[in-house]
Amino acid sequence: MILLGSEVNGDRSNFQFTESRQTPYQYGQCPMINDFKNKKATPPDLQKGAIARIYFYMQDQYGVRISRQQKQLYQAWDRQYPVTAWECQRDKLIAKQQGNNNPYVTNACANATFTQ
Repeated sequence: MILLGSEVNGDRSNFQFTESRQTPYQYGQCPMINDFKNKKATPPDLQKGAIARIYFYMQDQYGVRISRQQKQLYQAWDRQYPVTAWECQRDKLIAKQQGNNNPYVTNACANATFTQ
């Protein structure tokens, strides 16, 4: 699984995230679109909300710059793809190791209701 993540991330390089209607390339079970010509990437729907909340955290915590266009995309993804039970559990595990959590995830988890 680590190799798969490395391949996806390596191909994505530093491409900006975007929405695309192209057919995703399958990296194992991960449908990902890497548009090498336009240097854009579209992650799987299941990951879009988590990516948005991670970027918001990185902006606040480490001063990572997010363009206005990217911020609008991440805000849409945050609304369209709410936290999952796994994302809430992941946040707790990271906080246990790191000593702090991602408030964008923590706040969303506090208001989330999950169905079994």
